[in-house]
Amino acid sequence: MRKNHLNETSLGTSVTIIGSLFISLLLAFSWGNSLLKHTTLEREIGDFQHNIEMLEEENKNLEQQLVYLRSPQYRDKWAKEHEGLMQPREKVMYIEPPLAEDNLETAPNKNILEREILLRRPKRDQWKWFFFGETSPALLLEKTNIQEETPEAK
Repeated sequence: MRKNHLNETSLGTSVTIIGSLFISLLLAFSWGNSLLKHTTLEREIGDFQHNIEMLEEENKNLEQQLVYLRSPQYRDKWAKEHEGLMQPREKVMYIEPPLAEDNLETAPNKNILEREILLRRPKRDQWKWFFFGETSPALLLEKTNIQEETPEAK
C-alpha cells in the first residue's frame, strides 16, 4: 500500500505543478498581451495629440488669413490689382519704358513688346481684348506710354 500511496502523492504533486505552470504561462501571456496593447494605445494617443496640435496650428493660421481677407486693406488691394479700380482722388499712372524705336512695327521683337504692353494693363482690359479684340496691343502702346486715370468726383 505504501507504493500506491507514493504514486498518488507524486501524481497529485505533478498535476499541481503542471497546473501551476500552465496558469503561470497563461498569466504571463495575458500580461504580455495587455502590455503590448497598452504601448500600442499610448503610441496612437501620442500620434493623435500631435495631429491635434498640427490641426490647431493650421486652424489658427487659417483664422488669421480669414481676418486678413475680410479686411478693407485686402479688398482695396484686390480691387486695384485685379480690377484696376481705385479710391476717389487717387491717380493711377502707367509708365512704360521708352522703346528704342518709336514705331512698334519696326521694333525688333514686336510680339514680345505687344505681350508686355498687354500684360501691364489691368485685368479687365486684358479680358476685353481677349474676348472682343477691342483694341490691339499696338494701340495700347500709344495709350500707355504715360497715361493718368482719375476717377470722376461724385
